[in-house]
Amino acid sequence: MKPQVIIDFMRHGQTMYGHVLAQEMERLGYDPKSLFKDSQIQPAGDRGERPSKRIGLEPGRLARYKRIGYEEHKSVRFAQDNETQRMATEGRLTEVGLEQIRRATKILRDMMDPEQEVLMLFASPRARARETAKMILEDLAKNGIPVEKARTEIKLRDVNTHWMTILQRANELGVRQNPWRWWLEGSDHEALGRIEGSEAIRSRISRFVQVVLRYVRIYRGSPHLSSKGLRVLAITHDVPILCWINRVLDIRSFEPGAIVELKIDQTGTARLQIVGSDPREERAIGPVQAFL
Repeated sequence: MKPQVIIDFMRHGQTMYGHVLAQEMERLGYDPKSLFKDSQIQPAGDRGERPSKRIGLEPGRLARYKRIGYEEHKSVRFAQDNETQRMATEGRLTEVGLEQIRRATKILRDMMDPEQEVLMLFASPRARARETAKMILEDLAKNGIPVEKARTEIKLRDVNTHWMTILQRANELGVRQNPWRWWLEGSDHEALGRIEGSEAIRSRISRFVQVVLRYVRIYRGSPHLSSKGLRVLAITHDVPILCWINRVLDIRSFEPGAIVELKIDQTGTARLQIVGSDPREERAIGPVQAFL
């Protein structure tokens, strides 16, 4: 049966680790270069700025693209000082990360049917996800693919405090492996109180899917959209997705630029698969509401 809703969860591209986080790791006796062998540390003097020709949108601006043209939304902005501080902790996309997102966007375009689908884009407020989203928006605009934007809303979670807390807690317990891998694979961290546990993250992603399903009902009332399927692209991170899908798919890593696709048909039955994997690895997960 043809899916009524498709939700593509895409991980942002490979990112430099901000020097603030790297310095804290070194202070606690961790070696960031050995734990993150495939990553880079952003230099302290690097403000994370990129030439406008690469991104195509100025920092702090959200945009939507439709067939009738281009419209900027300037109501949601980040102060440059705040943006610089975020980059110092979070880092920015590497050249490898930029290429990963170019490839992922092409895969997305190849999967889409713009005449039969309405595309909506959501992005995590973290700098790396926003940079990824800007690249994708620019690519879709160049290829004439419209993006519906129902509303502009950013809810910041203090993710920097969250990750620093995990790092410090792992150090207190003498954990010398990757602190975030230790946290992700653990089962008793919910009781710590000050750290958001995997169940809380899983519930958060499930609530997001429920929001998407409400959008479906809204769009069904629009005459020009009622006959189309809804495709949602969610730019996110590896930990939320791993927390959410590990009940269905046995995977331990979610690579930069990878896409996990959730398809929901008109009966409410859902199927889950990593895009590009063997089709036989697609998993039917039954009624989506039961899964959530």
